[in-house]
Amino acid sequence: MDEREPLPTPNLLREAVSICEDARRRGMELRLFGGLAIQFLCSNWLEEHPAIARASHDIDLVTRSADAVAVREFLNSRGYGEAAEVRIFSEGRRMTFHREEFLVDVVVDALEYCHRIVVADSFDQSFPTLDPANLLLSKAQRVDPRRADLADMTALLCSEVSSNIDWDYLRTLLGRSWTLWHTVSRSEQRLASFIESELRDSGCGGLEGLSRCLADCPRTVAWRVRATFGTLLPWHIPVDALTIEQKKNGKGG
Repeated sequence: MDEREPLPTPNLLREAVSICEDARRRGMELRLFGGLAIQFLCSNWLEEHPAIARASHDIDLVTRSADAVAVREFLNSRGYGEAAEVRIFSEGRRMTFHREEFLVDVVVDALEYCHRIVVADSFDQSFPTLDPANLLLSKAQRVDPRRADLADMTALLCSEVSSNIDWDYLRTLLGRSWTLWHTVSRSEQRLASFIESELRDSGCGGLEGLSRCLADCPRTVAWRVRATFGTLLPWHIPVDALTIEQKKNGKGG
């Protein structure tokens, strides 16, 4: 478990947004994801529901592979030192940087936890964060979502941000992959219980949208064939030393 005291969210957000804006001015693209991105998008709703709000410890960013080298040099120029072993160990899929109290983690092209979701092609949909649909998937793709993940999904689905979720995009992804569909279905069940417990009778239209998305996504032939084997075969990436959580001693994400 990460025992560092979290920085006040405004400090982290200012730094995260500054990094994204400065990088764009220099011709690079970075997008914020993780709990800090959801706090950025859902700040008004979280102020009204403080029980759902949570602290953030660091800054999670995603970039394109074409920008990876330039991003590393750019962060070095801002005074960040790189933990080069992370980049080497992950074969260039992740980079971690430190500067005084700030910790910045950069993933390349895709969010890879229990599944691999390529997000680099969606950068034109939102700035400075990833789009809400991919932010939701970044949490819902976890086989065993933590309370922080459930809280983040609740904020996305129950706030006004839910109206900006691209449900057609989610239907397409879920209809192509039974394994991802199965994991997101498990998360949806956990999330329904969490929302009922935490919000009581407040309602959550976005949760209904996710349920419909899972129910009516158009299944491909590959989806149907894989579904016949169910969980008799492995359906997710093993949680090992390559995951961000273990690499950061349990940080929140």
